[in-house]
Amino acid sequence: MDVLPSSASHLAQIYLLGTYRLLVKGQCRAQIINYDKARILLSMLALAQGKPISRSRLAETIWHEDPISVGRARLRHALHALRRAFEGCDQALHITNDTLALDPSHTQVDVLSLLQHPSQPSLNDLERLNLYQGPLLGQVKLHHGEQLQDWLQDTQQNIRQTLSQCRDRYIQSGLSTLPTPQAISYLKRWLLIWPEEEKLHQELIRLLKQEGQHEAALHAYEQCSVLLADRLGCEPSAQTRSLVDLPARSICPAKSLPTMVSLRLRPLAAVGFCLRFEPGHRHARERGGHLLEQCRQTLQTLIEQHGGWPCEAGPNQLIAYFGYPELLESPVAQAAALARVAATLRMDEHVKLSIALHADLAMDDQSAYPDPWGQLAQVVLPLSWEASPGTPRISVQAALRLDTKDVQGPLGRQSEALWLNLSPSDADPTRLTSRVYGRSQEFDHLVQAWSHIGPNRALHHIAIHGRAHIGKSLLVQSLADYVQKTAHHCIVLNCREDKRRVAWHPIRLWLHEQIADYLTAQNGKQRDPFSVQTLQEALEISPKQAQSLHQWLNSGPDEQDLNEPSTAHMDLLFNLLSGPGNSPRRRLLIIENVQWADPPTQRLIRLLAHTAPRHPTLLLTTSRKPGHGLERAEHLSLRTLDRSSINSLLSSQRGQRLARDKRSRLVRLSAGNPGHANELLRCHELNSECSDALCLTDLVCTQYHSLLPATRHILTSIALQAQPISIDELALMLRLENTALSSGLDTLATLDLIDVHDKHVSCLPLVSQALERVAMQEELRQAHYAIAQHGIRRRHAPEYIALHLCEAESPEAAFWWQRAAREALAQDDLRQASQYLQRSLNRSELIEDLQVRQTLQFECRMLQGAIESSLYGPASASTAMAYELGHELHDEHDSDQVMISLWTAWTAFQAQGNFEQALQKARQLLALANETSHDQNRSWALYAIGQHELWKGNVTNAIQTLNLSLAVFDDLKEQNGRQAIAEHFPQSITFGTLSVALALKGNMDAAQQHVHLALQSLRVDTAFSLRAITHLFVMQAYYLMEQLEDCQQVAELSLQELQKSHNPEPWSALSRSYLHYCQVMLQGRETSLQSLLDCVQIAQYGLPISTDGLMSRIARAMIRLGRSNEAMPWLDKAAAQGLRYDTNSLGTELHCVRGDAWMALGENAQALQEWNLAEQHMEKHGLHRYADWIQTRRQAVQKLKV
Repeated sequence: MDVLPSSASHLAQIYLLGTYRLLVKGQCRAQIINYDKARILLSMLALAQGKPISRSRLAETIWHEDPISVGRARLRHALHALRRAFEGCDQALHITNDTLALDPSHTQVDVLSLLQHPSQPSLNDLERLNLYQGPLLGQVKLHHGEQLQDWLQDTQQNIRQTLSQCRDRYIQSGLSTLPTPQAISYLKRWLLIWPEEEKLHQELIRLLKQEGQHEAALHAYEQCSVLLADRLGCEPSAQTRSLVDLPARSICPAKSLPTMVSLRLRPLAAVGFCLRFEPGHRHARERGGHLLEQCRQTLQTLIEQHGGWPCEAGPNQLIAYFGYPELLESPVAQAAALARVAATLRMDEHVKLSIALHADLAMDDQSAYPDPWGQLAQVVLPLSWEASPGTPRISVQAALRLDTKDVQGPLGRQSEALWLNLSPSDADPTRLTSRVYGRSQEFDHLVQAWSHIGPNRALHHIAIHGRAHIGKSLLVQSLADYVQKTAHHCIVLNCREDKRRVAWHPIRLWLHEQIADYLTAQNGKQRDPFSVQTLQEALEISPKQAQSLHQWLNSGPDEQDLNEPSTAHMDLLFNLLSGPGNSPRRRLLIIENVQWADPPTQRLIRLLAHTAPRHPTLLLTTSRKPGHGLERAEHLSLRTLDRSSINSLLSSQRGQRLARDKRSRLVRLSAGNPGHANELLRCHELNSECSDALCLTDLVCTQYHSLLPATRHILTSIALQAQPISIDELALMLRLENTALSSGLDTLATLDLIDVHDKHVSCLPLVSQALERVAMQEELRQAHYAIAQHGIRRRHAPEYIALHLCEAESPEAAFWWQRAAREALAQDDLRQASQYLQRSLNRSELIEDLQVRQTLQFECRMLQGAIESSLYGPASASTAMAYELGHELHDEHDSDQVMISLWTAWTAFQAQGNFEQALQKARQLLALANETSHDQNRSWALYAIGQHELWKGNVTNAIQTLNLSLAVFDDLKEQNGRQAIAEHFPQSITFGTLSVALALKGNMDAAQQHVHLALQSLRVDTAFSLRAITHLFVMQAYYLMEQLEDCQQVAELSLQELQKSHNPEPWSALSRSYLHYCQVMLQGRETSLQSLLDCVQIAQYGLPISTDGLMSRIARAMIRLGRSNEAMPWLDKAAAQGLRYDTNSLGTELHCVRGDAWMALGENAQALQEWNLAEQHMEKHGLHRYADWIQTRRQAVQKLKV
């Protein structure tokens, strides 16, 4: 639905709120701009309010992950799509070699219309509210680059603030004029935008009661209660309760969290079951309830057998949770096992079972329910309805936590369905080829150890340890494949996290697998799997051993065995693993994840490691840390891989088509861990954020919540550091004794949560990201605040301190962002300073003291206006907006603030050509400066009045007033302090302006002297804007004195300085215009003319009063190149500009240049007429600089006549 009003002058309509749409002449063109970054480009241009944006800035913002050259290339590609989309409306796009802009006078943008930009049609409050169709760029995938996020947050804040103001005004004045049903409809829509706004709920309840809809009013109150409880943790106010005639406490209170509840995250997996009853004939319906109940009981029993937590979700829905009540780092594995078994269940023919699997971090409020807020249920239940019977669906989050072999479905398209593989192959070729990448030395060592096993060395135990996902299992599985190919016996026992409290669980699981494989090989003969005969045949053991094993298996896990394992059971299992009889045949025994071994299994491992076996045996154990009781073992520690090995690993697998820069990013994030590298690659394939390794996040979550609060605080403080921090510095920051800190660091190092190197500690990038996800908000706030306070004590960079104070949600952040902006400004980094100021303004709302808040906002707005003026010109819309917002905040009783407001108002009026209003502000500033004896502002006020006189062509008055401005500084009594305060006086630009005035008057010697004084008064610490403006005045003076070589030198100098500040406009454009003009006039360079023409649009936007002089120079350059016909229109434009602003300082020159053009065309009579007009104008205003020009040209014409 089109919500923008039609307008004949606007050929294109751009919708950025909600659904992304582009209409050009009524035709939809959004499909042409069919990828996200091109849409971001159009959005940034549309919201720039017509001001040009440099190509470099756009490339850095949108393609932040790419080198600038690659970003600019991709920008050109996106620009091609924009050109095609705007075909037929070419005037809307303004494209130069350096900048891009979108003209708002030819395009309607819903955001600009909402913000009531002057170029957009005027709308009332209700129309502006109706423009909001959803979040800004809600359908565009935005990356997490800092510049883009800052731009997005600033724009969103302006939209939210404007919408709130429109809403409040309309509720007060316009809502009552609407029919009640229509008003109710609007209120319900607004509650979708502001669900926590209680006054909207109050207005809705009032109108519903007014209409007699008492039940609807009560329902609206209940919704209000729930929303306020969930979002704000509070109840409705007494005023809201009184609307529905409720007592002080509601009879139906909203369920809210206890204030003292301890919240935390836990890894959780959920399997959703949906039972569909499909009757085949009429009478089958009568058995429906009974059949569903039977199936539900069957599923519940199956869930409990697999260790899940069953929860009913309706008459035909069931959810099985894993990871509750015990914390597990990988509950998705058990959930997948249950889903596979459930998918093969045979239900009644009238009942269809569909299954879905989901896994994620879920909030735990310490209640007796695994998913108290339904975070997993709201995903897994709809997914189970979408699944087909026998093919379990899995969510993307679950897929990223499972092995590749467990997932079926197209990679690279997140919107496509993913399924659980019901029969995954253990021989995954992708997995096998990756086993020994970067581990060839360790693998060769294991092969050598295997080859040395024999009669002379009956037992060799190698304990392999390393952090999670480092590749321990892949290494031992590679050796197992090698051994099995040589027909040797290999036993692999897996200790499982969820079975840590089950005695002998690795051996029980292995026995079940062996018997299942044996029965499968028997072609499906029906046999008792645990009969003595089956055990004897499957395991090749003696009848006596089979009988003992039969009794042990049928007895089930014994709780007493867990604490005091039976010696008989120990001997039985030891003999079973040692093999039958004495034989020289070698055996490989692998026990994985010993850190999860139950106590009896741990004793058995120690027994196996210290007792000579019947067969030569290589015993391999894997664990994350070296275990106790394994002193005789050879320890093999797996270190992280180097960058080249990780790069080769990614390139050899599914990363062949991965761009080099993205692969480098994955290599850097993985930090040498092959498991993390593979997981990040899978995230990329599924179009997920490739900055999080979810398996690692789950592991960190379980470890984090097992720590003491003090240790968690140490960990979060380390994780939030951008660089490794020394242990001594950390102790100072946390204010801890060395002994307490050392204990915490030892615990964290044992869990592999931190790295300690050369008395410095740090977290891996992925661990830091995981901690930011799993730590509670209050814990993160405390850590950020501690870091910020330490930064203040150690005098760290203000932006570093402000960033941490922001994360701590402290109002102090606003002051530190302001300080960071001032330091950036001192370094001439204007764009960075502007961003810091906007962040300061955003955070200033947290300051409770009204006067302090308004003072800070005033200072920031004024400084922001000065920066915008330096970047885009004093006449730009952004400059005017910043100053206008600041003027509303100034304190009328504070003379300093009043004078600053007057000066900024003069700046804006003067640049826009409103000279009379500018003069009024300058005189008010002079009066107040005289009243308060403020020498600095008196000097600035006189300078402003002198500028006015110069533009009006009153050169004599201008010179007198500018000399008075200089005299204020010269007359100061404190002669010793003159140099210290010089930067606060307009010395350099006053000298520059005087040089121009003197040159116009024809006093070239004095003009030359003042040019030198202007350049000499510039110091290293002179503000960037003063240097740029002074250079422009010096260039103009040299231009008037026809000293073009000197003018070119100053232009080159100015451009070199401006380049350090990223070429702010219009100053760069005006400096380039002088440079290109000199190149044309001195060297006749044709190519410089086009560059000169490109400067006009930029100058027109940022400093329109300068464009008449620029157009005059363009005309002179065209005459120099023999294109006098083309010069005439430019002279007409310049003359129209002078009439528009009522300026007289350039009129004489325009007549002179027009005369030159006529003379070049051979129209001498017309030329003489123009020079006569020039002479009249010169005499009237005292602009004697042109006397020689006129005389020389007349003489040249006279010679032609002769």
